[in-house]
Order: sequence, then structure tokens, then C-alpha cells
Amino acid sequence: MIDFARVTTPRGDGEVLLLPPLQEWPRLVEQNQATLAGSSRRVLDLELSEVRRRARACVRHDSSRPLIVTGHQPEFIHAGVWAKHIAASELALRTSGAGLNLIVDHDVPRDSELRIPRFDEGAWRVEPVRAVHGEPGSAYEFLPPLGPDELTRMEQAVASAMGGRWGSSQMPAFFEAARRCGATAAAADFVDQMTAGRKGVERRFGIDMAEVRTSALPWHPFVADVLLSASRFAIEYNRALGEYRARHHVRGRGRPMPDLASDAEWQEVPLWLLRRGRPRRRCFVKVEGDALRLRAEDENVGRLSASLLARSATCAMALAELGDWSLRPKALALTLWARLFLADFFIHGTGGAKYDRITDDLVRAYYGLTPPAYACVSATLRYCEAEGEKGSAESARDAGPSPRELRFNPQRFVNAGAEVAPLLAHRAEAIRQSADLRRSAPRDRSARRRAFERIRRANAELAAQSSHVGGTLDQTTSQPEDSGREAPAAAEREFFFALFDGSRLRRLMDSVALG
Repeated sequence: MIDFARVTTPRGDGEVLLLPPLQEWPRLVEQNQATLAGSSRRVLDLELSEVRRRARACVRHDSSRPLIVTGHQPEFIHAGVWAKHIAASELALRTSGAGLNLIVDHDVPRDSELRIPRFDEGAWRVEPVRAVHGEPGSAYEFLPPLGPDELTRMEQAVASAMGGRWGSSQMPAFFEAARRCGATAAAADFVDQMTAGRKGVERRFGIDMAEVRTSALPWHPFVADVLLSASRFAIEYNRALGEYRARHHVRGRGRPMPDLASDAEWQEVPLWLLRRGRPRRRCFVKVEGDALRLRAEDENVGRLSASLLARSATCAMALAELGDWSLRPKALALTLWARLFLADFFIHGTGGAKYDRITDDLVRAYYGLTPPAYACVSATLRYCEAEGEKGSAESARDAGPSPRELRFNPQRFVNAGAEVAPLLAHRAEAIRQSADLRRSAPRDRSARRRAFERIRRANAELAAQSSHVGGTLDQTTSQPEDSGREAPAAAEREFFFALFDGSRLRRLMDSVALG
């Protein structure tokens, strides 16, 4: 068994990571199909095979073909994330199957900018271009679209920042597809535009996977079962977390994610409650006779009929009683659902691959099943080509991020996996509260100071998760503000893949396909 806990992202420019080796994946697809097809486990009143058949039909997949699934937030993905798309398409080709990308649109944006690196007068700089609009803390699925004028301004700013590299990059294709989406689909939002732009680039390289937003996934039986069995599910969830911490010597009950909380009446479940215009909240459930009462942290949401939830024919109708509230799965619950109820094979990045060992234990304990195998894929492309740029990048890579960036934007230097998801959500909520106070109570200095302290503490906790930390944040502030400013631009591997020249992306595709 591969010890995914020890997996790290590739360091060298152009390096790829595929575990297990790609040539083993078709065999694992067949193994997963046999395991899942042979199970007699029931979810509500349906056998697992029927739940899978219905879910796959809802995403318009022919169940006679293997379904290869991956997923990510609708952000400006770097080459390491894009490598999952390459690998999924390659495996679909080898197994006569189909690839599917899950767009995690119920997550909250980590950043509001597209960051453009440029090499100018012997030094690296980063020019941020604002891309995300909307209320701080809002989930992607609630973000408004970029209007034609906003898209044009953004395109011009990116082209100006990129200079001579604009023409050879994939950004013209990205903006063309994003603009076409907004013009042809009246209801298109930011997620649709981002997806269309990325797919416009991918089609140039022969990648054309199906796309499904997580807000539209058919997981009603899964969610209903979790709500009805909240206490038992939470016991096994927390036990799996505890075993992971013990196995990997992880200290603290908040890592890699917090236990599900409970008291005499209320039980937390691994679901988010979302509502337009509000930050997402943790979901708690309490049994009240033949009903379940739901709470979004300290806010009452409503009651659901337990008898309606218990039947596959009516569980969706029962969940609709939440009105303008929506239930969405947290990270582990999302990949658990995708691996058990949708995919024949799931492809993770390094963060997801590590933490889905927790999911494996939960699948064994709660469902009584052998967990289906999955893969881990990543890659590294660095934004430098000329010899002078390479030298700058190599020296800067060891320097790490500047103290100022690590202090105020630590979210840029952590892997966006399950471990840091609660910290990212807490930071986004603290920023939203601070913005609210600036508008509604600009003279309430004590409240604004408390909000600032919450942001500062969230930044400190995130910075502690970064491998770049070489001391306390208080120690870093004594250094000059511009110290090492060029380092992140030269050393980072997380720039949007469409910023790269087509020849470099094709070489990456070849490397992934060769395994």
C-alpha cells in the first residue's frame, strides 16, 4: 500500500508525480468496479449499485463505461492541478471510459486576484489583477458574473502585465471563451465563466471532460442517510480522525480537521449549510420525534420529516423543505460520496490523497466496504525560461516568500486541502466581518480592532501550516518590508496554468501520459 501521508509535491520544473504508476490504473479501475458492484450495502432503501446507477444517470454518464473523476475549486488552477485533468483524460482514453471534473463551487475563494509574474530589469515582480467580486466569505456558487466591461478591463490588465508573453500564452483563449460564455448564457455566473475559460484552453490540447458543479450533484440519499444516522456517522468519523492522528503523530484535535462536535441534544454532521448573502455554516442536527431539527451553528434552520428522509423516493422533497438554505458536503464527505457513489476511479492531488486515508477508515467502519483505490497526481511548472530568469528562480526558491506576504497572505503558501479548510473558512469569515464593520460601524474602534485580531490570529494559524515558516511571525516583521519580494514570483509553482506557453504545457502532457 502506498503511504500517501509521505507524498510531497514535485520540486523540479517540469517534474510530475503519479502514484501508483499510470500503467496500474486500468487494473485498479476493474478492481473498483468489482468491489462496488458486489456490495449488498444499502443506503436508505436502495442497494449501493442502484444509488450509483442513479447518480451516474444524473450526470449523464453511461454506466457501461468506466467513469474517471477528479475535482477542484473553480479558481485559477496551477499546473499541478491541471495535471489531474490530463491524467483523467488519459485514463479515460485507455479504458474506453469518460472523464468528469467536479467543480467545487460551494467552497469559499481563498483569494480575489489573478497573480501575474513578470521578470523586469533583472528582478521578479507580481502584479495582482482583481478577478473575484462579491461579498467576502461568499461561496463561489453565489458570486456574480463579470460583466463585459469588467472582463475587458481584466483582459487588458493581464495583457499589460504579461507584456511579450501574452501572445504565446493561453490567456487570449481563456478570455475569448469566458466572454463567449457570458454572451450566450443569460444565467451564466462567475463559476460558469471560469469553467468556460479553462475549457476553452483545454480543448486546444485535446482535453474535453464533462463538468458538473457540486451544488448540482444528486447526493440526496447520502445526505439523508448521514442526517438520519448522525450520531453513528459522527462516532465513526471522529474515530477515523483519531486513528489518523495516532498513526501519523498529529497533535491537536483540530488537525487535520476538527472532530464533529456534539452535546446532549445536538450532533454536528460533516455538511455545510449555505444561504445566499451569508457565509457558510457548520450543520448540527437534533432528533425531535419524527422530525430532525437543523441548526446552522447558532441559527435555527428548520425541521425535516424523518419518514420522508428515510425513503429514496421522497428524500429530495424532504430536503427541499429547507427553503433557501442548501446542504453541501465538507471535504471528506465530498470525496467519500464521489468515490463510493459516482466514480470508478478518483484522482486526487497530494493534499486530498493524504487525508483520504481518513475516508478509507470511515468507509470500512460505517459502510463495511473495502475502500476503492484512488490515485495521486501532481506536477510543477515554474514561470521562467531564459537563463537569467532561471538563475533568479533557483536562488529565490530557497529564499521562500517574503515575510510581509507570509504575514498578510499566508493562504497563498499552504496546500488547499482538508487540513487547512477550516482555517481558510475562519479567515474568510473574519475578513467578511471586518468589511461589514467598515461599512456599518466605522467609528466603533474596539469592534474593528477585535475583527482585526481575528484576522491576525487566522493568518498566524495559516502561516504555521506553511513549510516556509522559519521562525515566529513576530520575528519576521523586523525584516525590511521589501525583503525577498522577488522570491515568490520566481519560486512559486502555483501560477495559473494558462499563463504558460503552449509548448511547455504540451511537454507536461507528454510527461503525464508517459507516467
